[in-house]
Amino acid sequence: MTLAKLKKELSKMPQKQVVELVLDMYTKVPAAKDFLDIFVSLDIEKLAEKHKRQIARDLKVKFDGSPRDVSARKLIRDVQKMGIDELSVELELFYAECAYLNMEEWGYWEAYSYSDAMQKMFYSALEKIEKNGWQEKYNYRLNALRKKGREYGYFD
Repeated sequence: MTLAKLKKELSKMPQKQVVELVLDMYTKVPAAKDFLDIFVSLDIEKLAEKHKRQIARDLKVKFDGSPRDVSARKLIRDVQKMGIDELSVELELFYAECAYLNMEEWGYWEAYSYSDAMQKMFYSALEKIEKNGWQEKYNYRLNALRKKGREYGYFD
């Protein structure tokens, strides 16, 4: 369904029915819940911490040397689709930070499987930071990631 058609259908519905639809989405669609939580409370930090815990769990290398980074990347892609740049930047940088920790702990080649994703996350965050003028806020984390990146041959 196109956005125009959705708008047309929603405008036909009584307000009470639209409210019920939104509440139903809130309870059944996790991404909608996250989006509405931010929309209502503007508490990006709380949601960022929740998602960071999940990403940390997903990127924790198991004893067989394999992280579950696919679910971490999916979580970040879902957040990116919300269009909330500040939340996306926090999670993208956190992903890169966790990836470097794994490289240091498990060795470069064990963590190599998600190094491409880590670079994409870094550059995606950098683009949003520059677009929104947040360089000062994120300067320390960016510089720390660049320094680590140079150790492993990234970000040159």
